[in-house]
Amino acid sequence: MKKAIFSIIISLILVLTVTGCSNSSKEKPIKKSALEINPTSKAVNITINKKENNKPEKIGKVYRYKNNNAKEITNDGIKKDTKDTLIWKGVANKYDNVKDLLGESILYEVKYKNGDIKKFERKIKYTE
Repeated sequence: MKKAIFSIIISLILVLTVTGCSNSSKEKPIKKSALEINPTSKAVNITINKKENNKPEKIGKVYRYKNNNAKEITNDGIKKDTKDTLIWKGVANKYDNVKDLLGESILYEVKYKNGDIKKFERKIKYTE
């Protein structure tokens, strides 16, 4: 009897462990349209409309991808929360321009009122 209970407990622990590991935050980001940016500009805005059905609450972390390497650049920007929009303004203070700041694509997280966090990815299209 004790062996049966012990094996049931071990089985439950294994199931919970596997379930927890498969629910990790490895969701694929939602691909959005490309950002068209002048490569010599010193700032760029990512704007999110707060009037969406899901009620976005804040912009989380922001990452740049350059040569397949990710780097968090959240603090290289300014977050603004207006009545209708959430804005992350990337400022190229430590960089020569926004091309050096943003790289080839950008990934950002948006937290919603219901607690969901969604990731969005946008390619960068540099135009002169």
